[in-house]
Amino acid sequence: MTDELKEQATEMMKRLNEAYSQKDLVSVKKILHRLETGTGFEVASDSINDKDILKAKIKEFRENIADIENDIEEIKVDDIFGIVSEVNDMDAYLERLEVQLQEEYETLQNGRVQSKQEPTEATIEDVVHEKVDDYWGKTF
Repeated sequence: MTDELKEQATEMMKRLNEAYSQKDLVSVKKILHRLETGTGFEVASDSINDKDILKAKIKEFRENIADIENDIEEIKVDDIFGIVSEVNDMDAYLERLEVQLQEEYETLQNGRVQSKQEPTEATIEDVVHEKVDDYWGKTF
């Protein structure tokens, strides 16, 4: 077996193991189909003259494109993608967030020191959650 085929076999096994571990039956079936149709391994020196192999390759590429397009659509509807896509400068956003959280922390610490009666842990937790919820509600 040539080094090129060994590399392809290794890569195919990685994809198969990944699909298996993720219980991705569609990907496992695609790998099996590639092996059964003879499109699983390619050698650069080979020329493809068989129409059936070419048709199988075209079908495989179209399925891959469709899968990628579906993945893109799923990502676009994800809430986190919406938040991240609205942020133009992630570093500046994170710096602002850090400053705001530091200010909130200091405010909470100062409130705790000024208070004659020590608040309970549940009260502190409630205040922190309320402040975080207020911040996220105003930010987004």
